[in-house]
Amino acid sequence: LYGCASPAPAASDGAAPLPAVETRLYLIGDAGAPAPGDPVLKALSTQVRADPTAAVVVFLGDNIYPAGLPPEGVSGRKEAERRLDAQIDAVRDAGGRGVFVPGNHDWGAWGPAGWDTVKRQGRRIVERGGSRITMLPAEGCPGPVIRDIGSRLRLVALDTQWWLHAYEKPVHPTSSCTEDSEEEVIDALRAALRAAGDRRVVVVGHHPLASGGIHGGHFGWRDHIFPLRAKRSWLWIPLP
Repeated sequence: LYGCASPAPAASDGAAPLPAVETRLYLIGDAGAPAPGDPVLKALSTQVRADPTAAVVVFLGDNIYPAGLPPEGVSGRKEAERRLDAQIDAVRDAGGRGVFVPGNHDWGAWGPAGWDTVKRQGRRIVERGGSRITMLPAEGCPGPVIRDIGSRLRLVALDTQWWLHAYEKPVHPTSSCTEDSEEEVIDALRAALRAAGDRRVVVVGHHPLASGGIHGGHFGWRDHIFPLRAKRSWLWIPLP
């Protein structure tokens, strides 16, 4: 209430002066269907351009709707490229660094060709974005991938769709991933956290590690009694 009523911003003794800001971390997700001239990407680009040396942008998955990047010559390829390129260009042209984390739609909407689809997207990101923009983890590997940024931040990237994907994916003993089993991923994640020292650690992935909503199995009585309303709001048909 005080903040809303005050005629001037309240001073904070703990605020760091601008030169002390080493990294500005921007998180944006489910950006895979941007309109031409998308206002959100324009706003992102404007903010990155204001301090490009410090800016790191993480796209948190579902980078191309509806089913990732199709093969060359397939219907929808050009539009899928446009959608991904708009996100890459917003960061690249502003001079920032970017990380794309895969989501379920990037894995071919969790279809049988999902692994090939997510690898195609990774190659496109490298081709378009250059050395400052990448996909982490790459090649459909689960991660974790560690990137220490500056002296204060540790970024730990996970491909959470790897856990959920029901079709072909890199798994022990035939994969080239550093970690390719659930046990190895968990052990490596614990090690990444333990070894961080004084760094602030941000773990990024498409799916939340814990959810209090319906994706975490928590349903209100309306969702439980009338589940068809998730598809059509007017389907008040009791189907517990």
